[in-house]
Amino acid sequence: MKINRNDPCPCGSGKKYKKCCVNKKEPVIIPDAQFEIDDGVDELYNQIGSLIQNNQLDKAEKLSEKLLNEYPDYPDGLERMADLHEKRGDFAEAIKYLDKVIHFSSPTMELSNEAIDDFKAKMIELKGKLKNS
Repeated sequence: MKINRNDPCPCGSGKKYKKCCVNKKEPVIIPDAQFEIDDGVDELYNQIGSLIQNNQLDKAEKLSEKLLNEYPDYPDGLERMADLHEKRGDFAEAIKYLDKVIHFSSPTMELSNEAIDDFKAKMIELKGKLKNS
């Protein structure tokens, strides 16, 4: 079975595969009985991404707020708010949300070092855009 980048990581972290074990040769598999992944997070995350891509930013913002409120133990809502503000050209606000993602802490989820490095790189990119705007 092929794992897609947006699928939940098979290691059981609750993160998307692309934000967790995508660069590892063999992710650690945790039996389903030990970890429960909420499909609602992925569904909202993907819907918001489509809305942002199609410039339906007001709808994307409402769903991002829903994601933040309904799933506070996941950083996905913060990430989508950063994406939304970047799309709007509000780079300073996008940077604030990325900083919240990087410092995110939850009893059910921890970001991988690779994911944190990706978010830090994105912040540097946005700081450059902010400086040039």
